Amino acid sequence: MVFESITNFDFSAITLERLNIDKIMMSPHVYEYGLVKAIEHGGIHPVYGPMEYLDESRRNPVKVEGAERFNEVLFNTSIRLGRHFGHFGPVSCHLFLSCLESKSFQLHTDTEDVIIYMVSGQKVFEGVAGSQLVREGESIFIPRGVEHRAVNISDSVMLSFGLERYLEDKL
Repeated sequence: MVFESITNFDFSAITLERLNIDKIMMSPHVYEYGLVKAIEHGGIHPVYGPMEYLDESRRNPVKVEGAERFNEVLFNTSIRLGRHFGHFGPVSCHLFLSCLESKSFQLHTDTEDVIIYMVSGQKVFEGVAGSQLVREGESIFIPRGVEHRAVNISDSVMLSFGLERYLEDKL
């Protein structure tokens, strides 16, 4: 395996129904707080409202930051993941909504360890050591500093949990 599969953590409380994506994406709050971004040509730009989201989501992946604040399930999952990995800092959660063959980020690294959970659909994660298919209900661990990118091979809903370091530790 290119990335470590996570088999000893329970994500079963996270379902499409529990995420309530339509309600979240039609709410003005996520746009007022600047949490919604479209990924286009390897870059990222803000999405300012539900109509723009509907247009963007037909051709580009959409990233919604701060998903750990959406509901109790995501908040508690973030806390449990931190404890599971012995992390004593903030744990962020980003929601990625992707359509078939839409282009995501280029090969990149993250400054935090990342846990990916595929809520629906599937993606191929590529890295310098090869590629790995991640299917619905599966999760992987990507250590900080490891080059990777996601290839959207189906419509998908994915959560990315970041074991955040404090800003002073990044200086």
